[in-house]
Amino acid sequence: GLKRAALPTPERLPRVSADEAAALEELFDRLEQALMPVTAMLAGETINATALAAGLAEAITGLAAAPGKLPGFDVFTEWANELLALESDATPFAPVNLDAVLSALMADVKVRNTLRRRDDVSIWGSLEARLQNPDLMILAGLNEGIWPGAADPGPWLSRKMRLDIGLEPPERQQGLAAHDFETAMGNREVLIAYALRLGTAPALPSRLVQRLDGFVGTRRAAVLRDKGAMLIAGARALDRAEVTVAAPMPQPKPPASVRPKRLSVTAIETLMRSPYDLYAKHILNLRVIEPLGAMPDARARGSMIHAVFAKFVEQHEVSDKDAVAILKRLAEAEFGGLDSIGEQRDIWLKRFAAAADAFLTYERQRDGRVRKRHAERKGEWTFPDLQGFTLSGVADRLDLMADGTLEIIDFKTGTIPSPKDMRNFDAPQLLLEAAMAGAGAFAGLPPAATSALTYVKIGLGPEAFVTQGFKLRDDQSLAEAADEAARRMQLHVAALLLKDDLALVPRIRPAVNQTWRGAYEHLARTDEWTLVTGGDAP
Repeated sequence: GLKRAALPTPERLPRVSADEAAALEELFDRLEQALMPVTAMLAGETINATALAAGLAEAITGLAAAPGKLPGFDVFTEWANELLALESDATPFAPVNLDAVLSALMADVKVRNTLRRRDDVSIWGSLEARLQNPDLMILAGLNEGIWPGAADPGPWLSRKMRLDIGLEPPERQQGLAAHDFETAMGNREVLIAYALRLGTAPALPSRLVQRLDGFVGTRRAAVLRDKGAMLIAGARALDRAEVTVAAPMPQPKPPASVRPKRLSVTAIETLMRSPYDLYAKHILNLRVIEPLGAMPDARARGSMIHAVFAKFVEQHEVSDKDAVAILKRLAEAEFGGLDSIGEQRDIWLKRFAAAADAFLTYERQRDGRVRKRHAERKGEWTFPDLQGFTLSGVADRLDLMADGTLEIIDFKTGTIPSPKDMRNFDAPQLLLEAAMAGAGAFAGLPPAATSALTYVKIGLGPEAFVTQGFKLRDDQSLAEAADEAARRMQLHVAALLLKDDLALVPRIRPAVNQTWRGAYEHLARTDEWTLVTGGDAP
């Protein structure tokens, strides 16, 4: 319904004059009055199809100054009158999801285009064109598989079965297509058109065109195509621009005062690859809204698995005899929100069982080297030299080893960064967590050096539980790499967030192997100024 409280008042619009504010108030009053039948209907507990049609008809009539001139209004009125003529005790239903209800009620309603068309151009099918003799006959779609179509007997009967029961063979349709082609070629002037590509695949000219080429000979066929080339060149000239100007890349330069002064370790990669995403998220305050009724995806599954492993590590020991049963119980409780889609919950639990067994095997093999396991430990690292910029993060696992060093483990249900990205500091999350641990930034943990960084991939089948160490450059130790990652992070923060000299542009260093679109690429309109490998130029 229309909520007047949600509409901006003149006081909330400082740039609107008193006269404009009065006009807005009058407009809102008129809209509220016109939509009253719909808002009253939505306020009730139940409605029926008859009431829905009546309310919509009255509201549309009130909104339009001349409803009779609206395209399709006569068809809509006819549909509403048909519903109004039904019995008044129609099935009641709650006034929710009315767009779906309206789509179902109007599924068979069709509105034809009433705009006047050209009288000198007609579009016919092959049956209509058989006895027509226009000044110019255009034979379009002369591609193999289209004209003639494939001789397909269908999925139920073979060619022989069709003949045995007295049905026409599928080749008869090809014969009719050849007959239509030959008849149409009898006109005084004929234009033959076929496509070189269908979608993204190459297309072949029809066998009828190939037979015509063979009949008239190579030289005459070339003459005919030269005539057609003149028409093609004219059509292309209609779309040719004298000067082609590429769409510019967005280059927002918000003041430094509104640029974020706090980022998570996972956002540092975004800062390095596409600062525009941080502009859209933290300055424009835009967030991705999941569609209503969306099924839980891989991200939700990953969050649940993280929670199960974290609770087990914090509350239990890997040496417990009933550790498998404990993990199963924790998983059932964590996946309990999927009760409405029981099949998916059961599938996820079955897949998790294999990962749980491998998880316990992995932990028990290293149990003698681990002094204490810390799961989901939060940390904050503040930089006074960067105007108090704060780096935050939640480490999946910080394991204190027997030698007093830390092993940082990151569980991944998605893709593990490539070794090249690790060595080039394009996947800095674990290195930054190591730098934070060295600075004592994690709550409850004293400063400690990190001796190992490990990714654990939680997947399916044979890859249900795969461990991979962080790949370093040959000339760097882990401590040196962590310091380098922290240094690069501080340089990016100082240049992009503490000053407003540089624009927050998108796709500075896009991930080469990324197969999905970023959350803000549509806002940056990347398709207009980038050329994606394998695609067409914008």
